[in-house]
Amino acid sequence: RRFRSAVGPAVSAAIGPEWKGGQHVATSLGTGVIDFILSPEFEAKGPADLVAAAKKAWPAIDKAKADIIAGAVKVPFDTKL
Repeated sequence: RRFRSAVGPAVSAAIGPEWKGGQHVATSLGTGVIDFILSPEFEAKGPADLVAAAKKAWPAIDKAKADIIAGAVKVPFDTKL
């Protein structure tokens, strides 16, 4: 959903008269385009022990997300696969 909601405005901007090519358009946890979510499909159909483990780990994931957004955790930008 978030990706879809980000693509529409990005495409609209890219085809609009104000668009200037050759620039990197940043996306991040802070812009809401990228996120970590616990899959509803996994929650509904995944093995109960793994779903429980994921839910137990989720507060740590939320803290890491907040720390990344706040700049307390630096994530290296590496475009090499």
